[in-house]
Amino acid sequence: MNFSSFNTSLNMVEGERDSIGRFIFAKPDGLGSTNEVSATDNDLRGYKIGFPHQGVNHFRVLTNNYFILKRGTINLDLGFQNNKRKEFGDVLNPNDKALFFDLNTFNYNLRYNMSAINSWETSIGLSGMQQTSKNKGIEFLTPEYNLFDIGAFLFTQKRINKFTLAGGMRFDNRNINIHKLILDSLEAPVSIEDSTTTLKFKASNQNYNSFSGSIGLSYQIDKKSTLKFNLSRGFRAPNIAEISSNGKHEGTLDMSMAM
Repeated sequence: MNFSSFNTSLNMVEGERDSIGRFIFAKPDGLGSTNEVSATDNDLRGYKIGFPHQGVNHFRVLTNNYFILKRGTINLDLGFQNNKRKEFGDVLNPNDKALFFDLNTFNYNLRYNMSAINSWETSIGLSGMQQTSKNKGIEFLTPEYNLFDIGAFLFTQKRINKFTLAGGMRFDNRNINIHKLILDSLEAPVSIEDSTTTLKFKASNQNYNSFSGSIGLSYQIDKKSTLKFNLSRGFRAPNIAEISSNGKHEGTLDMSMAM
């Protein structure tokens, strides 16, 4: 069993500069507002966290298990992860969390390795994950959601003299349940729709599934050389950002500005 905790703070360089090329940043003026000032040499020394910046806390517990049976073996891997990502962007309110994603993930992998039958070595199993994501900030890039993944697979191979034939197939299913989010004019979640509210994310239940497979043949020419031929097809279900992001985020590259 393995436990780990990863914690870091990350500066996010926006890249704006003044007329002579010095970085500029917002600085409180002491009167409840901010001024844009040019960075001095002292400002560029050291590792002080400015604005915007992110704080990331990632906790993980993982267990790897191996069981020896009379006919074959079993591998069982289970893991739990909690990821908290916070973004602080307001110089005047440094403790306000503009973004706060709280993500829980449970991973599982179960594989049964059968005893060899007529030189065929075969494994079957299940693997996947379950996720729950919550938004605890005041801005919303992606909606809250629940996700469940499951995949069943079979793999087999046989060695005949210098030839090895191997192949496998897998079926995957992913269900994503997206939660509805309505905002008022101040971008605060509300429960009643009226003329001042905006539908940020609509409720949706998406289901994706498909088959993947591969087959391959290898020939060992000598101790240093092997000739291989493989044919395969793959499938990947989309993630939450790909199917639900509402508009372009300011952190993405604007190609019209780059041209």
